Amino acid sequence: MQDLKNDSVISYHLMCDNFSIRYGEKEPIDIFVARKEEALGYKRRIPMDLLFLKRDSAVYMLIMIPDDPNSAIAPDLLYNVIMGI
Repeated sequence: MQDLKNDSVISYHLMCDNFSIRYGEKEPIDIFVARKEEALGYKRRIPMDLLFLKRDSAVYMLIMIPDDPNSAIAPDLLYNVIMGI
């Protein structure tokens, strides 16, 4: 779900099964986050905030994931921290 988009920020609040990043279509995966398997094979979705921030000529990607997948993240928490709100 896209929460916010303007000329310098794109912010998403997600519930993910897994998440991976690679720099090219046929390149190896550089970052991989997967949910932890619990009793009887049950897997809980991972709450995540993902924010792309453009500053000058650079683009930064920030990811916020709680230590405990049972906890929640407020949909605008990462944005508020970065923007000082």
